[in-house]
Amino acid sequence: MRKLALSILLSVALLGVAFAEEEAPTKELKRGFEDGTFVDDYFGITYVVDGLKKGFGFGAGGDRVLFAGKLPGNADVEVLCNEAAEEMTSAQWRDKAKAQMAKDGKTRSEMATGDDPAPWITFVQESFAGFERPHGYAFFARGRQCFVVHVQVREKDDASAGIVQKALAGLTVAPSSDSMLVVHIASKRMQRPLDDPRVMVQAANAYMQEPNPIVPLAMKALKAAQAREDELEDGDRYMLYRTLGFAQLKAKAYEPAVGTWTKVAEIAAKADNPSAESNAHYNLACALSLLERLDEGFEALKAALEKAPEAQGAELKKHAQEDPDLANLRADPRWAEVAGGDEGGDEGGGEAE
Repeated sequence: MRKLALSILLSVALLGVAFAEEEAPTKELKRGFEDGTFVDDYFGITYVVDGLKKGFGFGAGGDRVLFAGKLPGNADVEVLCNEAAEEMTSAQWRDKAKAQMAKDGKTRSEMATGDDPAPWITFVQESFAGFERPHGYAFFARGRQCFVVHVQVREKDDASAGIVQKALAGLTVAPSSDSMLVVHIASKRMQRPLDDPRVMVQAANAYMQEPNPIVPLAMKALKAAQAREDELEDGDRYMLYRTLGFAQLKAKAYEPAVGTWTKVAEIAAKADNPSAESNAHYNLACALSLLERLDEGFEALKAALEKAPEAQGAELKKHAQEDPDLANLRADPRWAEVAGGDEGGDEGGGEAE
């Protein structure tokens, strides 16, 4: 696969502002805080604790924060959503968080864990101002998602432990939902409805740029975008099929990837974009090589090199020597004639960022 930086509007790794106060851009779902209760029908969650009010949150959760509030007893609480490439149980999420805490170098005392009403961690941590602040986390897993309640009491006293446990028990999570965290984030950033195909394309692109791409969720978003493809402009259609092509290669769905990269090349050619067309043919060559369709693979590679601007063509040739997806082509005598240079190893390669 050709390693390329994608032009996107969001990246989960760079998110730093909570949007807990905003209304979702769709009117069909109840999403917000009213009468002491936070309800988000998109994610299928409800959070309610006696005396709950809106708040500003801690700021560390970024766009993953779905709600920030305050509780009696000088406590702050957030409800967050996390997603992972693989499904994990609530206990596994809790244990992963505990392991990360052990590595972050912060001093925590009185740490305890339990499993009711959901796997939880509590501890006391000293603030910058020297106050002892009780914290608690509860983990509610559903599929690849995990909803997390995080509460902190601003200063330890005899009532703080009870406040923490009460706050951790306030979340109810529906058994199932079609929600996707990055779709939610893209919807808010783009100020478009959750089901807008442009939102789905951007979300899929972001899923593929994760350090460990979440391919099933990217494919789910792309399928939704394809269902309303007629609403997309050419640039969004190009991004849709380009992202789909990378997802198919990552998922080892090589036969569908051939059709997808052929379509990407056609869209790029129509837009008179030789660089994009060259990259599409290169990734088409990768798919064909992996299928051992060598004659077609060499034709696609030739097209990639012929259509590339000079600097890009040199870079493609260099990358091709090490790309593991092209190993079958490199083993063929025709390689020297088409790509030139010495045969590289099977290490390296790349994927969509």
